[in-house]
Amino acid sequence: EITSRHIEVSVEGRDYIHGKAAELMDEFPNIENVHAIVDGHGHRKLAEIVVQGKPHLRIEASGNADEILPAFDLAVDKVRGQLRKAMRKMQAHRP
Repeated sequence: EITSRHIEVSVEGRDYIHGKAAELMDEFPNIENVHAIVDGHGHRKLAEIVVQGKPHLRIEASGNADEILPAFDLAVDKVRGQLRKAMRKMQAHRP
């Protein structure tokens, strides 16, 4: 799911965002929903990602850059790190 505020995202940009979200969902099978929010403030672009999954998993990250796609890449990298940490915690707490 992609939401854009104060800016229009091109078709290529939407395809890129969908591809990155699909990669996250393939890498982490517990993910149920990925919501990307793209916002433009003058010359700076903000990309936020909200990931929801099982069990009670909700992770949010954001990235700032001059262009949309680099900002989205920063946010994806942050989400990926948080997901790895969450998965390690879940595996460590299992009996």
